[in-house]
Amino acid sequence: MIWVPDRRLIVPFPGLVFPMRRHEFWRLSYRRNRYLEHATEEELMNRARDIISNITELTYDGKIGMILPSEGGAFWIELFTHVLEELAARGSGFKDGFLKHAAVPKPSFPIDPRAKTLLRQIGPGLGNQRYVVKLGKAKYLQPAFEQGRWRISPASSYADPSLNTAQRDKELEMNVYLPKSKMKFWDGKTGKFKGDGESLGNIKVTSQLTTDYYVSCLTGQLDL
Repeated sequence: MIWVPDRRLIVPFPGLVFPMRRHEFWRLSYRRNRYLEHATEEELMNRARDIISNITELTYDGKIGMILPSEGGAFWIELFTHVLEELAARGSGFKDGFLKHAAVPKPSFPIDPRAKTLLRQIGPGLGNQRYVVKLGKAKYLQPAFEQGRWRISPASSYADPSLNTAQRDKELEMNVYLPKSKMKFWDGKTGKFKGDGESLGNIKVTSQLTTDYYVSCLTGQLDL
């Protein structure tokens, strides 16, 4: 496969070459591995909402924008295309209000975002330096500079339903989703092989920690 400047793909087959637009290639790729086939309608809506939340950003003039494909947006656009193709395969579409709880920035236009001036002041000073950023309320951040105190929290505390979407998470759990596939079965008691089979649908495997730990969340990019 070869990328060409007009955002198309050249897909070679033996004795045949034809142009394919990027979204067509993404749709074709998804049809070959329909990993969302057994996702519930609610799970599809949640996935679409999360993807939109990750690809939207606040522009310097206070409007809602989208992360450019060249800056990482292509990854999220491809995933969103997969959701669209799955909905098309089902003959379905988005439900009214599915973006109700999306964690997207709030536009301030025609007023400039509050962080605009701050970022422009410190942005050039960072240059190509490597850095990490701690986001939080001033009352928790000031002690780090004034007293050398750094606030950390138990991982379990992030499961608090009162936290916003960006903060709330089950840090003691990890879910892995496996597509429908052929499997081998063993007897849990004897350990003997029982034969081959196929899962009825996608498989969700959840790993649960039995002990708590402490977490301090930072980001490697200062963004508006």
